[in-house]
Amino acid sequence: MWIASPSGLSMTTVIVPHPTEELKLIKYQKELVRRLFTPGTLVYAHQPLWIPVDFKSVQEAKEKITGVTLTGVEYDEKNKMVMCVGEVALRQAQGPQFILPFIHLEGDIPNVQAVLQDASLFPLSLKIFRLGECTSPSPNVYELSNVVWKKLT
Repeated sequence: MWIASPSGLSMTTVIVPHPTEELKLIKYQKELVRRLFTPGTLVYAHQPLWIPVDFKSVQEAKEKITGVTLTGVEYDEKNKMVMCVGEVALRQAQGPQFILPFIHLEGDIPNVQAVLQDASLFPLSLKIFRLGECTSPSPNVYELSNVVWKKLT
């Protein structure tokens, strides 16, 4: 299982959702932040919404990926984070699942599980996305290079 966290990565191939799907995810993040917020807590969206994949190159990822589906959200109580979970389908094999940090929580927030029950956005299949190499030259700064588009049929 891949855990998406671009910080601290020297160079990693990532999946970047098409702007249409990315906007859907951002709107859902905003809705969750609104619903989870309680006075005295800190609730904020995770950015960027890039999914790391374990390939040697962007071209290899483009050739092997046959599907990307975000299947839902889960609450990680230990790390105080709402995670978006999904699967990458690969040519000739079922790909691994991934976990994408989605919402960060600090403080005592009641009823997190109840808020996450209404996940009408999922499953969300990414049919068009970019693949690129993510670098992080400094904390909270991410750069994308060698970008290619992938369209699934």
